Amino acid sequence: AAADIASAPDSRYLPNETWPTIVASLPWLADGAIDRFAGDGPMITDDHPLTEYYVLHQLSTLGRAQRVNEPLLRQLSVNS
Repeated sequence: AAADIASAPDSRYLPNETWPTIVASLPWLADGAIDRFAGDGPMITDDHPLTEYYVLHQLSTLGRAQRVNEPLLRQLSVNS
């Protein structure tokens, strides 16, 4: 397999490191650094989903047709 891959015209662009070495070098944040990077904010959980799908769900279940505008989106984000 290695010889087959090495015969590909773009094989010279492949890394020389093994995949486990490459994957181990990818994380750039860990532990407390994640909290410092993300800062304070609401947690996204199953019972508190602050995603665009939640907003779409809320907009579709308001019981009346309503235009999406900034005040409505702010109201939904405060009430979620």
